[in-house]
Amino acid sequence: MINFLDEIRNVASGRDFKQKLLCLLAAVVLWAYVGSTRVSEIKLRVPIEFRNLSAAVVVENARDQFVTVRMSGRQEEIKLINAKTIKAYVDLENAVVSEEIRYPVELVRTEIPESVRIDLSRETVLLSIQRKLTKRVPIIVKTSGELKDGFLLGVHRAVPAYVALSGAESSVREVESIFTREVKVDGQSKSITREVPLDLEDYGELSADIRKSVVFIQIIDVRGLVRVDARARIRNPDDEYEYRPAVDTVAVYLKPLHEGGAAEGLAFDVLIDPGMVSAIDFPDANADSVTERECPVTAVLKNRQEDFRILYVIPDVISVKIKKRASGQEPR
Repeated sequence: MINFLDEIRNVASGRDFKQKLLCLLAAVVLWAYVGSTRVSEIKLRVPIEFRNLSAAVVVENARDQFVTVRMSGRQEEIKLINAKTIKAYVDLENAVVSEEIRYPVELVRTEIPESVRIDLSRETVLLSIQRKLTKRVPIIVKTSGELKDGFLLGVHRAVPAYVALSGAESSVREVESIFTREVKVDGQSKSITREVPLDLEDYGELSADIRKSVVFIQIIDVRGLVRVDARARIRNPDDEYEYRPAVDTVAVYLKPLHEGGAAEGLAFDVLIDPGMVSAIDFPDANADSVTERECPVTAVLKNRQEDFRILYVIPDVISVKIKKRASGQEPR
């Protein structure tokens, strides 16, 4: 240990020590200078935000809007930059409804030195601005598979029965209904109740007020029952309105009260009941305004009540579109 310390004292007392120390310090300073002046570059893919957009309109092609930001500057400055320090946006305060208009892309430089050079892959973005529309559409329960022999799918219901879709007017108007995700019924003989997500995959640009619905799938035992198809009519129609049921033929399932009873000659009164209709049911003032209702279906056996009893009517609810008749239009 003493010998090692003596060696250090000899080097320090040597005539070349000061020159060596100065060279070392110069090298450190030069290295720091070169490092501070070295130019570096990074590229970031930044999503474009839409600001100050009126609640009455939407950007139809808002998805997948990005801009590539290239930044160059001193290495020590560039290495501190990440995606959180820079934002790209389009100011839509003065946006107008149109198919396609170019709007300038602006940047927010948070904690980025002014000495850093920034270049954008595009200075403007092509956007389609449309009026916003909200529309309630029915939810349809989607099933797949085969039931156990002797059983039949009955009523399919979703609770809630409607979903409100909001988005670009042209896109929303095209949607008439929304399906649930597929519910498998293979080999089932009992009714099913469960929560099922809605199938919104093809409507990514639209927003929905709900994402799931509780579905009820009726599975009925039809072994030994008699099926008769019957036409349904609107109960107490108002002559001022036109009614368009989604279907007008229902299946009536009857239980024979005696063995060997033939179903020929059975007479039914099958009614679709839309209830009372008034002007308040039509929020749009235009002449083509249509309202849609889920209407209960009832069936009454008009003869041979001593031979058969009605057990099921399928469907027992039918969607009916109701439209105000034009002046002078004759009822159908």
